[in-house]
Formats: sequence, C-alpha cells, structure tokens
Amino acid sequence: MKNYRILLIRIFIILIWVSNFSCAQKENFQNDKFNVSVGEDKIIRISDRQSGNHYEFIPEFRILHRTNNPEMGLRPANIPNVPYNVATWLTAPGKESKKTDEKIRDESQHGDGFDSRILDANISNRTADIFQSGESIIWTPFKIEQKDSVLVFYFAKEDEMVFRAWLSLPEKGYPKLTFEFTPSRDGYYSIGYTGAPSYALEEVKEIWQPLIWQEKRFPDKSYMTLAYRCPLPTTLVSLEQGTIGVIADPSEYPFDPLPFAENSRFGVAVRNEEGRAQPMLFAPVMGGRGSSMRAGQPFSFTMQLFTEPTNMLTAYKTIAGEVYGFTDYRSNGPHQLNQTLDNMIDYGMSDWSYFIDSLKGCAYSTDVPGAVKNVSSLNPLEIALVNDDREIYEKRAYPILEYMLSREKFLFSLDKAQKIQHPSRKLNGPVAPISELSALYNITNGNSRALLTLAENEFQSERVRNLDKRERGDTWQNELALYQATGKDNYLRDAIEGARQYITERVKQPATDFDDPDAEAFFWTGFVPDFIGLFRLFEETGDRKFLDAAHRSALQYTQFIWFSPKIPNVEVLVNKDGLAPHYWYLKSKGHVPMKAPEEYVPAWRLSEIGLTPESSGTSNGHRGIFMVNYALWMYRIGYHAGDRFLIDIARSAVIGRYSNFPGYHINTARTTVYEKPDYPLQPYKQLSVNSFHFNHIWPHATILLDYLVTDVYVKSEGSIDFPSEFIEGYAYLQSKFYGHKPGTFYDTKAWLWMPKQLIDLSSNEINYLTARGENAFFIAFTNQSKEPLKFTFNLNKDILGFNTTHYVVVHSNKGKSEKAKITDGSMTLEIASEGITALTIENLMVEPAFQHLMDKKTEIKDPALHYRQLDFGDTRAMILQMGRNLKTAFIYLGADDEVFREVRLSYSINGGAVNELRDVHYPYEFTIDLEDKSALGFSLTGIKNDGTRFVSESVLLGP
Repeated sequence: MKNYRILLIRIFIILIWVSNFSCAQKENFQNDKFNVSVGEDKIIRISDRQSGNHYEFIPEFRILHRTNNPEMGLRPANIPNVPYNVATWLTAPGKESKKTDEKIRDESQHGDGFDSRILDANISNRTADIFQSGESIIWTPFKIEQKDSVLVFYFAKEDEMVFRAWLSLPEKGYPKLTFEFTPSRDGYYSIGYTGAPSYALEEVKEIWQPLIWQEKRFPDKSYMTLAYRCPLPTTLVSLEQGTIGVIADPSEYPFDPLPFAENSRFGVAVRNEEGRAQPMLFAPVMGGRGSSMRAGQPFSFTMQLFTEPTNMLTAYKTIAGEVYGFTDYRSNGPHQLNQTLDNMIDYGMSDWSYFIDSLKGCAYSTDVPGAVKNVSSLNPLEIALVNDDREIYEKRAYPILEYMLSREKFLFSLDKAQKIQHPSRKLNGPVAPISELSALYNITNGNSRALLTLAENEFQSERVRNLDKRERGDTWQNELALYQATGKDNYLRDAIEGARQYITERVKQPATDFDDPDAEAFFWTGFVPDFIGLFRLFEETGDRKFLDAAHRSALQYTQFIWFSPKIPNVEVLVNKDGLAPHYWYLKSKGHVPMKAPEEYVPAWRLSEIGLTPESSGTSNGHRGIFMVNYALWMYRIGYHAGDRFLIDIARSAVIGRYSNFPGYHINTARTTVYEKPDYPLQPYKQLSVNSFHFNHIWPHATILLDYLVTDVYVKSEGSIDFPSEFIEGYAYLQSKFYGHKPGTFYDTKAWLWMPKQLIDLSSNEINYLTARGENAFFIAFTNQSKEPLKFTFNLNKDILGFNTTHYVVVHSNKGKSEKAKITDGSMTLEIASEGITALTIENLMVEPAFQHLMDKKTEIKDPALHYRQLDFGDTRAMILQMGRNLKTAFIYLGADDEVFREVRLSYSINGGAVNELRDVHYPYEFTIDLEDKSALGFSLTGIKNDGTRFVSESVLLGP
C-alpha cells in the first residue's frame, strides 16, 4: 500500500509538470552523440543523434537519513541456490522490522575467502533493502537556471538542508549530473539519484546489477551493490531500442587504495521501491565512508547518464572502453613470460610446492587440514610432454593420474572426522571427468583401453566430484568428448543436437533464476552459458552458430571482469616501510608479515583490470584471482569472431603480472610482492600476502603455455597451429592440452617442443614458442609491447646441438618470408609492435628425450583384459599403456582400513616368478611396471584386524 501511495505521488508530480509544460525549451546542449534539453516540465530529455532514440530522466533525488549508526555490514542474502553476501543495515527507527531468514552455515563455506566475520555475524533486526536503511525525502527542483553551458537545478530547503544539482554535457561522452548536499544537522546520510526511466520487468530484455543479477535474474529486494563489487560502477536496463544506466564518474572511484566495502563511496541498485527495473546510484553509502556528515559540511558527487541504442553486451563494452578507458593496456614489463613459465615449473617440482608423495596429491591443508587435492592429471602431463621432461611425468603427472583414476572426489582426506568442503576418504574412482578420460585415451593413441571403458561407464552414471554438486554423465559436452575419443558418429550427432537445444533454451532465452541443474551458481562459469563447450563444438564442426553462441556467452562472462576503477597514468607507492600487505585471513592463522621493498611503480602493473573475483560466495574478499583460464578461450573466440574486446581482456589477464607462481589473488592492498621470482619460495607460514592453493600450480602453468600457443596462433593468423585436447578440471580450470601430436608451422609439420631455458633474449617484451621438425627447428617470437623492437636472441648450446651456421627462413608479420643466416646460435631480429617474427632454422635437428615415447600405437589383443573389477575388496585393476616403455598395471581397493589392516598383492609377469607386494596403510593401491607386450597375473590377500585372511580369485591383465 505504501509503495502504491509513493507511485501516486510521483504520477501527481509529473502531471503537474506536464500541465505547466510550454513549447518553449531551454537551449539544447549538443555534442557528437547527444542532444540534451530540459523543458518547462523540468524533465531531462536525452536524444541519441544517430538513432533518434530519446529517454526522459527526471531530476529526482532520494535523501536517506538517520541519527543513529546504521552499522552497515555484509550478510548472507539467502538467495536460493547461490551463496552471496549483500550490504545490510540495522533497520531504521520507525521502519518495519522484517525477520531475516535464518541460514545455517554450510560445511563448504569454510576456508580461504569465506569470511567468518560475515557468515557468523548477527542477522537480527537488519535489512538488505536500501530503502529501509533510513528515513527518506524525495526532492525535485522548483527552478532551473542556465549558466553558460550548465543547467542548474534548484531545490527547496527541507528542514534547513540545502540541495542543488547541475547538468553538463562534455564535448565527448555522456551527460554529467552532479549534486551537492549540505546537511543542517549531524547524522548519517545517503543521496540516491532515482530519476532514471523505470520499467516493468516484462518490458525489459535484460538487466544487470553486479555481481550476480544479469540476463533477467531480477533482485527480489532493493539490494545495493557497493562500489568495490562493481566491475563497472553502474546498473543497466536493456530494452528493445537500447540500454540505459547511471554511471559513477571515474573521478569518483579512486584507484588507490584497493577498493573494499569499507572505502566504497557509492553503491548502485536496479530494483526500485515499486519493484520496477530502474538504474539507481546512491552516494555515499548509508553507514559507509563519508556517510556520517556534520552540519554545514557539503558533500558532492558526479554521475553520468548513459544511453546507447545497443543491446546490453555492446553497451557494457562501450562503458568499459569509452568511460573507464579499458584498452590493451599491459605489456610484459619486467616479466618475460617464458622465464615466468620456467620458474613456475621449477617451483612445481620443488619441495615448496608441497606435493605429498604418499597421497599422490597436492597439499590442501591451507583450507582443509590434512587433505590433498588434485583437479587433473593433464596439466603436469602436458608440461612434461612440451618440456620434454620425464621427471615431471614420473613425479607429478603419473601419480596424479592414478589419483584421478582411483579417488572418489577431487578433495581427499584420511581424517574420518573432517567435514570442511566435503572431502572423501573413499577410493571409488574415477574422479577424472569423462573429458579427461577421453583426452588421456587420445593422448596415449588408444593404447590405454581401460580409460575409454571408464569414460563410457561414467557416461551412464552421475557423480559428485567437488563439494556436493552432483554431475550427470550424459551431457552434450561429454558426448563431444566421447566422439573425439571413439569417432562414433552417433556421439557427434547427439552432441550437436544437444548443443542446438542448449542454445535455444539457455543462450537465446535469458535466465530468470539460479536453478540451472547442470550449473553451479558459485563460480562464474555457472552463471553464464557454457561458452567453452560451445566454442569446442565450433572447432570440431566449423559451424558458425556455435561460434556465435560462444561469443555471446563469453561477453556475458565479461560482466564479472574488472574494468574499474580507471587506471591512472601515475606511479603508486607500495610496500610502505618495507612490509608487504598482511592478509587478515592468514594473519588469523599465525602467518608472519613478509618483507618487501618499498617502491614506486606504474599503476598499470598493480591493476586488477582484466581479472575477476573468485566467486559469488567469496567476492567480498577476493578482489582479483590470477586463475584466468577464461582468458585464453576469449583470445580464440575474439579472434574467430573479430572481437578485439575479448582479445584485450585475454592479454590484460595474463601478461606482465608475475615472475613465478603468484599465489591466488589480489586481496588487501596494491603490492608488487607477488611479481618477484622468489615470492613463493618460502615456508608456508611465511607466505602471508595471499593464499596458496598448491593444486593450482600445474593448471596455472598451463595458462601460460596456452597463452604462448594462442598468441602465436592469432598473430600468425592460424599459420602456426598445434592440435589440442581439452582439460576440464572443474570450475575455472579449463584449458587446452598441447604436445601430444604434431601441428603446422607455416605448412611444415612440427612438434611443440619447449625445454626450459632454451633461449636467452635481450628484451623482456619478447615471448617465444619453439617446435621441432624432421630436419628443422622452429621459433616464433611475439612482441608484447606497443613499440617495434630490435632484439637479439641466443640459443642454449647445452640443449641444441647446432652447427656454426644455419640458413634461416624468416616469416614476418604479413606472412612474407626471406632467407637469412644464424651464426653460433645468435641472431638479431626486428619485430613489429605486438607483432610476430617466426624462424625456420634449416638442418637443425632435435633428438627428444621423452616426448617421442608417447607417440606410438600399440596393438591390443584383448581390450576386455585391460580393465577388471573384482568383488574382493571392491578392487579395480587396469593396464595403463602411456607410451613406449611407459606401461604399468594399476590396482587399487575400494575397501579401507575398517575392512583390512593389510593387503598383499601376489603377481607374476608373463607367467614368470611370483612376486609379492605388501601395503599396511590405507589407501591400498599397487603399481607394477611392465614391458610393452607383457601380461600380468595377480591375486590379492586381505588380512582383517583379527588376523582372518581372505584371498581373491586369480586375475589376468592382458597385453
């Protein structure tokens, strides 16, 4: 009833204005985009000069005020199916106090990013509705006066409070609306601009309010998004004819210090008091910085009134570029990417990376004490292949492969009492998703038939792999994976049909809630359509409709990427007094402060622009994460779709950020500490700037390798291309896998081959990609700077056995080629700005040490003997033929130490002597090295706690 009365009052005000309307108009304001006028009815009319569209903005402001402290704080919003914390306030005196729904904290909501200060805080007598946060006054002007090129709006005094506003139109850009408010008495105040056009939800094509309300997911309350959570500081409403918004002017959103709830000077909302869609902006935030005002002290704020005759996603790109200056702003700076990759690989193989050999997993005690976690074996396997490094294969890739085949969930803990993030203690694999099993089958040339058997079994079932999200096997994405493994047309046919239906139901129809059964509204990948899967289907079929759907969906994902605050062209002081920022979460766990050099550095090096917060549930603390697998998919989608915006995002997310594994996120203050090559080389308790998730190291290395390959692919316009498989992992950890098959280097067959420390460069701005051929060696150099460069490179003589002089074919940016010579492995070249220069060095041949071992097809006599399941102890046994002389038998029991205290394996190879292995610690698992053509016979003996023995049947695993 109250909302109805407010609506009637507004209609009455407008009718009075209209009744006094005169044809006489104030002088028009005009720039290259707009005509702006205000008539006697006091309505701001903004007309787009190109399209003719016009919108009417009312000069209406809402003053919220209260005398007591509103104690603004974040609390769980209790939105079904999505964890998200929102700004709340103590209910204002005299306002209706609504009972807040109780929510029990889930066991998954523990660890880095889950803020106990929010999740365990008192929720009684609080409101998340901005209009309930204080008493309100609606102010509209009684007079308009033109002063030069500015229209000034005068408002009557209310209780001696003074308010005025003025409208200006710059030569370029959008109309600017500024207000100034002077309170007459001390108190808490927030001023909202509530005069933008409003619409019933059925009139709207899309809405956007950061971070979780997009498409047509409309907030159920008038929630406010604080500045620090605005990838762009606005809300948007998209109609058939265009998109409107109210944007905080860049001058109102400082770059330093790092944005937080505590220093947010404004907030935005899209649901007005009547439940209609309307862009609104409030400054300051009630109870936030600047909200406590003294009588007689003025407060002012500037916003921009945005209108564009485009759809939501195009309008979003426009604001990012034209208002907040987003562009291709980064370069390598001090961080040459190949050296960073080498450092990260060394770190991943060091003791600092906390790989627990006995559990075959990466330590996860940072979040879950005593647990280990792996997400894919493909990441270290790829690095082992491309780096031609057997040690990485044996010490990381293969143990993680056995983990992925045997564990029930990504998170494994022997502690039966451990409940945080829902770990599993069971060996009930494979946890590896269907796509990983299929990719491994392809990578091993079909030699490991057990992998395909497991993939096909998983297709018929469901599984919880991470936290408590149940995944079904029979998805169109998995059908694509099985087609790529088997070549069976029915899988491709069903994948195409499933994807077409998906486009119709999910891409073309805007989501209205968070109920997608195949997505998890926590990580951002769960909020938008599967642009990665759609793009993979485009790569497989060449069908443009899948690219178009992937392109649109990738643009939707950009609504989680930071494009504000605007990066100033200044240097910023970091690490004041020689100390790095101390992350409160790690401080609470006893981590000591880290020393770091106090220094001034360009602001762009410190910027989070191009990164995303981690998730809906942790976005309040994780400002920007370095896990940016999305970037490489956007790079390729942007190239094929002709969208430079996506390419610029990819570059901004990856290059020039760090010299080694940087930890997980930017979180407390701007710093250079994670830029340093020795940053992660510390005992864990001495790492206190950001969190370390050690299972991210190899996926992160894959990001850098994928960038090197994709950058060369795009800059060469596809002339340098290497085949790939798909690394799914989970959530964000989706990448391409390279190194298992040859590609092309300007029409020549080439294997991607990149041992560490292969090339020394005279410029940090140059990255490189190398490959081996049958009688040639290939190098592609890419320039990451905006300037053309001349640089010198030197080949590592200890790795490449080159002669004194070799002839070279030099391929330039435009595909032109010319002959040259390289002497003693050294050469000076020129390269265009952000360009490519590629070399074919003739008669320089490489003898790989490991990579070639996986390039062999082996005859399988009886596929049924490659995978066996036994009732005894719920045992699974399989042959893994990973390559030439890389054959093993892997056997594990599902039965744990409540069933057996000891398990023994008796085996013979090719009917020879019987050997025995003994395992007295759960998990019970055995690995036996085999020759390429060997068969294994075995039986198992289980001994219970009372000494009772049980013996299995005899089993044969065939060659």
